[in-house]
Amino acid sequence: SVTDQQLANIERGAFLTGVRMIKEAIELDAENDTLELALADWRWFYGRSGDAVRIYERLAIKAPELFSEPVELPHGLIVASPLPVTEVAQATFSFVVTTRGRVREIIEISSTSGTRDAIRIKKGLRKLRFRPALDATADPVKATVTKTYRETR
Repeated sequence: SVTDQQLANIERGAFLTGVRMIKEAIELDAENDTLELALADWRWFYGRSGDAVRIYERLAIKAPELFSEPVELPHGLIVASPLPVTEVAQATFSFVVTTRGRVREIIEISSTSGTRDAIRIKKGLRKLRFRPALDATADPVKATVTKTYRETR
């Protein structure tokens, strides 16, 4: 449909604008590994994994601690809610993050209220994209994560 095409164009434009902005920042501060990591994460989040993997491999040699465990993307936008736990649905899950940054094998550990809340949170968790964990040789590895997520509305 026309709407789907418009949304695809907006997404493509957002990706390209983000790449351009981050590359311009890198040109101003070429030694800034944080900017390189942001560029790789941006590409990975949008499914452009080839360039991202090369940057991840290079940065993992310099700073392996950045890749010891998977990180939700876009990094920095997923933060704990300031609301008291009693006011929002919350659930703890154990899951595997694949070498491609996808969530698999989700197991509910606990939840604050009924199973419907946990099901909604689990559905959102399936859609998350992660920066993969890398081993000592900078190869992507599966990683098991246990984490608590809150529902936001």
